[in-house]
Amino acid sequence: MDFRGQRAAERAAKTTLVLGAVVAYVRGWLAGGDFATTMRTFAWSVAVACVVSVPPWSAYRTHPVTWRPREGATTGMGTETGTTQTGTTTNKKKTRGKAAPGTPSRTRRASSKTTL
Repeated sequence: MDFRGQRAAERAAKTTLVLGAVVAYVRGWLAGGDFATTMRTFAWSVAVACVVSVPPWSAYRTHPVTWRPREGATTGMGTETGTTQTGTTTNKKKTRGKAAPGTPSRTRRASSKTTL
């Protein structure tokens, strides 16, 4: 479902619910003020609104969204590609492990042994 489809589905659901509420009120009033009839009718309108708006019908998928690739995206091989200020492409290997020398001790993992 695309953005325009989401808007159309939301409008269809709101319209169905408003019309269902009006029909339910009138039907309950004509039934002599029967609240159960009003609620049953409104429940049917909620079911219709769900059938109209929840499934991804093809009418809601007419304008697909194409996303641009993110700059500096991970290639999946453990390297990160990016561009420098001069426009050249770089590949950087991701590193994990211990903190670099000179890193403050509060940012390193705390030792399991603590002394007081």
